[in-house]
Amino acid sequence: MSRVLSIIDSYDAITNDRPYRKAMTVDYALEEIAKSAGSQFDPLIARLFIEMINNQILIANGENLLDSK
Repeated sequence: MSRVLSIIDSYDAITNDRPYRKAMTVDYALEEIAKSAGSQFDPLIARLFIEMINNQILIANGENLLDSK
């Protein structure tokens, strides 16, 4: 559970405003998570998290995930 939460916490920290900086984009956050897979983050969980976020973006944009396979 802690491996999952560490990715979620980092994603949240990157994509939300902080007192010391503005929020970064989702794309930037996913790139940072991908770069840290295998060192800071569990590589399997990082890959699955990135896929999940990308799928949510597709759904939000009205794309049918079943049609893209």
